Amino acid sequence: MATSIIPKSYSNVIYLQPSFSIMQDDFSSLRHLPFVKLALDFPWEKVFASIEQEYVKARFERYRNKKDQKCFANNQEELFSYLPRNVSIGLERSSKGRKGINFYALFKSFLLVPLLYVEVMVSSVHLQVEGNSDFRTVCGFKQVPSLKTFERFDQIMIENGLWEKADN
Repeated sequence: MATSIIPKSYSNVIYLQPSFSIMQDDFSSLRHLPFVKLALDFPWEKVFASIEQEYVKARFERYRNKKDQKCFANNQEELFSYLPRNVSIGLERSSKGRKGINFYALFKSFLLVPLLYVEVMVSSVHLQVEGNSDFRTVCGFKQVPSLKTFERFDQIMIENGLWEKADN
């Protein structure tokens, strides 16, 4: 049996090393990576503020329209047949509900994933965010969103032509 360098009087003591974060806030050890440099140094909010506003408006309209459709189902049209059909319900934005995922985190993940030599598809972007903690942190995610979140984001961007606007 090998001899221990720990004295017998300390053999029942558990030594804990101080925990430290491998990731620094400034990502200085990762700055050589293209996606890190671009994610941190590019002025995302200045350049894409109009895209963000259009996205938020489109997302709100999409969910408002879904709510309108649920309110006036076919069976309800019979109950309220005396009302004109072209009347729209003015739904206001509610502060209730879940706080959405940050637009720029989702946006960066789609734009930066090609720098990892990954094809830009919703599922591959989600897998990179889920499996690559450096990429996830640099993009700005605090937690991993679901695949459905990425799908909804991409669908709203496509339906409203926001990817084309961002490309210009």
